[in-house]
Amino acid sequence: MLVYFFALFFACSGSNKDAECSEEQSCGFGAVCIDGICVSNSCSTSAQCPMEQYCDKGSCLAGCEADDDCYPGEFCNDELKTCEVAPCTNTQIDCDFKEYCNTLSGECVEASGYYCRECEQDSDCGGNGNVCIHFGQERDFCGVTCEVESDCPSGFSCYDLSDENGVATRQCLTYCWLYVERPTSPSESSTEECAQE
Repeated sequence: MLVYFFALFFACSGSNKDAECSEEQSCGFGAVCIDGICVSNSCSTSAQCPMEQYCDKGSCLAGCEADDDCYPGEFCNDELKTCEVAPCTNTQIDCDFKEYCNTLSGECVEASGYYCRECEQDSDCGGNGNVCIHFGQERDFCGVTCEVESDCPSGFSCYDLSDENGVATRQCLTYCWLYVERPTSPSESSTEECAQE
């Protein structure tokens, strides 16, 4: 029995002697004690990890612990520790050009209708108070009637204007000529063909 006690004592003493660290003996700077071994830290906070990773016991792991671990427009699902696309709440901030935020579904949907449609007169814009507007770029585009800014899709604003009869109106507008490709005229097409020949 006495022999067994000494064998156990020396075995325990030997294991403690071999351990690099313990609760009483900490590791050096930039390392953490794991199972008696000092392991170098790759991080001390999640800010030192790549996006969609978080710091856990000195190592960067895939996933997240907070919204800051995710890309803009995403949030951290606390239960799954994964980054997910955040639902939209504001048309102008969360959605792409010519999209509305559907706050019921949390999704951005493309605006239908006459936004930036080329026109020659008001009737080309579908009625309902929509006005054909001359932008001074040899091209005219439809405005869409609105009352407040939130009536307009992303990239558009609600402006005070007058229709072709001088009646005051408010229209959703933007720099349409920057987004709508100019059609090629027959003369331009023939000139390009001759240049290629």
